[in-house]
Amino acid sequence: YRLAAVFVDASERKRAQQRAFMLLREVNHRAKNLLAIVQAIARQTVGSEDFEPRFLERVGALAAAHDVIVDNEWQGATLERLILSQTNLFADPQSRRVALKGPPVVVTADASQMLAMAIYELATNAVKHGALSTESGRVEIDWAVAGEPGAQTFSLGWREAGGPKAKKPKQVGFGSVVTRRLTARMFDARIDAQYQPEGFAWRLECPLTKIIGESAPEHDSAIG
Repeated sequence: YRLAAVFVDASERKRAQQRAFMLLREVNHRAKNLLAIVQAIARQTVGSEDFEPRFLERVGALAAAHDVIVDNEWQGATLERLILSQTNLFADPQSRRVALKGPPVVVTADASQMLAMAIYELATNAVKHGALSTESGRVEIDWAVAGEPGAQTFSLGWREAGGPKAKKPKQVGFGSVVTRRLTARMFDARIDAQYQPEGFAWRLECPLTKIIGESAPEHDSAIG
């Protein structure tokens, strides 16, 4: 019995060491990714008149998304909670000015960071120029999964209403770079942005695997 107990203890200790090593590698990988994103934010924000507050706000939004990922042990985040981590920075959840609708989807850690940045920039624009700049304005965020297993697509939409008439900006800012160019590149996505009289509308469509990863069998574990 004593020999068996020692064997079990050694096996558990070895598994704990392997898990600790894997977590350290994951932390190292995430730290490098975060630093790269912070550098990109700094490069794109520098030169603006309000550099310091804008830079700190964007890093704070990134930290909020990071907290969601860490709480899920680096396994990604549910899309709803990820979106709320960004929209709650601007609108009181109790006000119901931001409405979310879509099935449960678990987003990979890498995809979470880019999606969070895109949502943050959309929300920032809504506060400055769009629906969230007025008390009567509102935002609807919806997402869906469609298609047959193995060839499913993911779509995410942002639609504003009740605010001022949407106008296309004269200059391309960091927000446009994130919500269009960088997002399209990372997710191999089609981005559609429309400046409609009733409000700004934005939609992303991409392969589902770009959002939930390749490893989920039949994607059952990533979609409720």
